[in-house]
Amino acid sequence: MYAINVCDLERVSEIQRDFLIAPVCQRKHTANCEPKMVDGAGVVLECDDEQGQAIVDVIRMKHSRNLVRCYKRTTRGTWSKI
Repeated sequence: MYAINVCDLERVSEIQRDFLIAPVCQRKHTANCEPKMVDGAGVVLECDDEQGQAIVDVIRMKHSRNLVRCYKRTTRGTWSKI
């Protein structure tokens, strides 16, 4: 399961938001990915792991890890930044 930081979505281009992220966020479910941060909420991508990793890879082509925070859910139920 993957998530993208809600506040960082402003930095992603409109085309990426409309064609990559919006189709896999139908329910607009959010998760508290970074509990100690004020802006640590992430929108959960409702897709399989392969598609989620592909979306993150496309975002990483243009934006670094610090500009657009992406998360992957670990087996322990916590979120790790990727």
